[in-house]
Amino acid sequence: MFGKGVGGFTSSGGLVREMEQWTLRDYVEWKRERGELLEILEEVWVEDLPEAMELLSSESKAVIFTKVHGYSHRVIANLVASSEALEALFGPNAESEFLKRLKGPPPAKEVLPFEGYEELDVGDLAVALPLLHHYEGDVAPFVTAGVVHAYDPWNNVVARGIHRLQFRGGSKLGVALLNPPLRTLLENFREKGTSFPVVVTIGHHPLVLLAMAMKTALVKDKIENAGSLCGTLKTTYIPGSDIEIPWGTEFVLEGTVDPKEEARDGPMGEVNGYYLTIERTPTITVKRGFAKKDALYHAILPTGAEADAYLAFVSKVFMFSDLKERFPFVQKVFFIPYTFGASVVVQVTHSDRASINNMMLTVLSNPMVKKCVVVDEDINPSDLQQVEWAIITRCWADEDVFILPRLKGQAIDSELRRGFIHKIGINTAGKADLLQERARVRRGNPETIKRIKEHYLGGKN
Repeated sequence: MFGKGVGGFTSSGGLVREMEQWTLRDYVEWKRERGELLEILEEVWVEDLPEAMELLSSESKAVIFTKVHGYSHRVIANLVASSEALEALFGPNAESEFLKRLKGPPPAKEVLPFEGYEELDVGDLAVALPLLHHYEGDVAPFVTAGVVHAYDPWNNVVARGIHRLQFRGGSKLGVALLNPPLRTLLENFREKGTSFPVVVTIGHHPLVLLAMAMKTALVKDKIENAGSLCGTLKTTYIPGSDIEIPWGTEFVLEGTVDPKEEARDGPMGEVNGYYLTIERTPTITVKRGFAKKDALYHAILPTGAEADAYLAFVSKVFMFSDLKERFPFVQKVFFIPYTFGASVVVQVTHSDRASINNMMLTVLSNPMVKKCVVVDEDINPSDLQQVEWAIITRCWADEDVFILPRLKGQAIDSELRRGFIHKIGINTAGKADLLQERARVRRGNPETIKRIKEHYLGGKN
């Protein structure tokens, strides 16, 4: 049905353009110029999209489904199909550049008019939006790339975060406010016994989305982090609303949350590859909706490459920065893909066992991490075959493995069904005799090897 460049896929190339990016459309044009955009020109049904998204993630390109049966809107997926796709937004030394931008002051804010939108009929959100039923066992369609915004009068700031939204029929969406700052805000309004207004936005630049996912102090607006990362800060207001939102998002929904109107949430397939059910979550009643002309509806497959890329990139940046400062012998940190940030490999130079154990305990103190493997500097932490070889040949299980039992876990952790989780540390580093005894291929003439690489391996190592 689909052919690359023959009525199915189109892929455009071009030089990278230096630009400040803020909207999803800015990012799409940037990807187009880099030859990293696939546009599916054939008509597809909304039921086809989850499997198609998973299939096309191997292309490592953003994907736009231009014709979705029954909808005037397009669907975009796989915005960042890998950590490398995020790193490309920062250029060389992406991790240090990310931290540099994040720690710097946000640029001056531009408050722009709310214009260029068409009003949506929100009487049936499944008709208004191409909502996806991602997994076979999902109880309903879900919004997975929606950012929820609500004014917090206790801290005089707009609280924001990415929270899954379950279609509950008509104009109703269940919202799983499991993490602060919105969880804290919900608890405050529940105690007060009143509902509160919210705005949901869908269709953001990946760096804006990334900023909304990151933890921050309750008194800081996450939109400032977005401005720091993007190099520009543009906001707007829906007429009649006092909740400031990112300018230029593709879809905007306005409504109210009643803490007393709760219902069962899920099951839904989550990032850990299992279904998650939450016994009670509040409901958003959507009152108004808006969409850009020919809008791009962003859908994230929770078990897919994009969700994993956001988790891995941010986790790696913050963890490496912290570890390097406290433990100078740490060289690299690698989060194993598709483990929802729970499995990490740390490369170290030689150090004593006590220092390595202290470092592993620091890594495992991160609520997200369940397993930490430490390897010597001759092991590439991103090469899982090498890592497994090191575990088999350099780990004395009675001395180098420890378990932290009966700990609190994340809501998405399937082990938590028994009320607690365990964590594991595995040390393969620090055995100098084994380092010296490792069999290494004899080195040849550098020029000969270089020619072989160039002619037969395309310059790859």
